[in-house]
Amino acid sequence: MQQKRMLPSPQILLVDDNEMDLELSEYALKKINRKVEILSFSNGRKVMDFLNVKAKLNLNSIGLMILDLNMPLMDGFDVLEDLYRLKINSFPVIILSSSNLNEDQSRARQLGATSFHQKPFGYIETIEFFSEILKEYLPNFINSPIKFPTS
Repeated sequence: MQQKRMLPSPQILLVDDNEMDLELSEYALKKINRKVEILSFSNGRKVMDFLNVKAKLNLNSIGLMILDLNMPLMDGFDVLEDLYRLKINSFPVIILSSSNLNEDQSRARQLGATSFHQKPFGYIETIEFFSEILKEYLPNFINSPIKFPTS
């Protein structure tokens, strides 16, 4: 009898200075898949410090990065520039921002962002958003669709 080989859970890097947004995102991702490993960072400098160390080892465990644009110390654009400069491109970078400016979207895409989305409002919208992101970028790591009660 052949044993089914389990794929290792990918790491999802969440980068946002808003603690409530980080907590909601973590909760939503865990609701979708309890086994996914989430690493949270409160600014771009912290995630780049992590990636500089991790790059010396192996970046293959990173499944994707969810990146805010407007943060202190080092914003999302600076992170995108560093990722480009360091040739770190082995995982998708999803921009999740409160900005709806076309200039921000264009600049993020020019710097290598995979996609750009406005932050969802509320718990259910956040879970639905992350369900779609995981379905698109990490399809092997999404549980069955989440059903919400209808009124």
